[in-house]
Amino acid sequence: MIPLTFFLGSVNPQVVWAGRSGYPGLDQINIQIPVGFWNAQASVIVPVGCSVSLLAADSNTGVGSNTVTLPIAAAGGACTQPSFVLDPSVAQALGGQAAVNFGMLSVSQDGNQTTAGGSFYSVPGSALAADAGSGSASAGSCIAVPPAAYQTTGLSAGGSITVTGPAGQQPLASGDYVNYGGMVAATTIPPAGGTFTFASASDQYATVGPFNTAVNYPAPLVWTNQNSIGVINRAQGVQLTWTGGDADGVVAIRGSSFAAPGAQIPSASFMCSVPASTGEFTVPASVLQTLPVGGGTLTVENQSSPQAISAAGLDIGYAFAGAVFTVNTAYN
Repeated sequence: MIPLTFFLGSVNPQVVWAGRSGYPGLDQINIQIPVGFWNAQASVIVPVGCSVSLLAADSNTGVGSNTVTLPIAAAGGACTQPSFVLDPSVAQALGGQAAVNFGMLSVSQDGNQTTAGGSFYSVPGSALAADAGSGSASAGSCIAVPPAAYQTTGLSAGGSITVTGPAGQQPLASGDYVNYGGMVAATTIPPAGGTFTFASASDQYATVGPFNTAVNYPAPLVWTNQNSIGVINRAQGVQLTWTGGDADGVVAIRGSSFAAPGAQIPSASFMCSVPASTGEFTVPASVLQTLPVGGGTLTVENQSSPQAISAAGLDIGYAFAGAVFTVNTAYN
């Protein structure tokens, strides 16, 4: 009896049937997948990939359901999502292991701070399998992300990691031999970007073997309406605009809110993925209303395509570069 609106990525598919399924206790809703694909010039834009989001919302109140993801390939066959490191098929395969070893390296500009570094850790395979559909979204999609709780164990990459870029080479210090680097000089990243190479040497005490991984820092993105966002009305959605960035890359939009202590839903987050070339995106009200009322953050991030880290002791690893912008906001 509740009128529903569906969101398949950023479009609204038509409901062609809603009612009893013929099985006791089971209702069925059929929706029509529109013809199209993600294209900024297309009048109908349906994202394709391994994590296209589907969400239902109460048409009267706008309150949304949980988010599920569907694999959609425009030409049929297996879906592909080459820009994502943790493809669902990879997550499922690794999910059967007792532990999965991760590695991450990055160079980024966050406001006035420039950072370079990495971290290495192990997570239970069961946690990876459970989280496989909640960590990424196909371009043009948004997903609501519940709080994640699992234990991580640090892995050592030895005592020496360096990063070499247009401004030269510098070591990435570590206090625990698990997390490396931190803030670096602003001149590390030139205005036009460039290539950065992370390297480690052989170390008898390291869990992770030596590696040499290069990543390209794209031309910087500018979040043009950043200063106009302070209070977000969850029932209205929020529009974001930007210029520049990696035209072939994606912009990740992330938001989180934290309710008052003792609230039924203490915290929640969302993540949207958008082709950088579009220059704008509106996070729909159905996604924002999965967050509790309270203070939080909103982040716009333009990343390069992840580059694989090939090293003994790692099941999966990636390096990336990009620009990150974060503002504090209130979700009302």
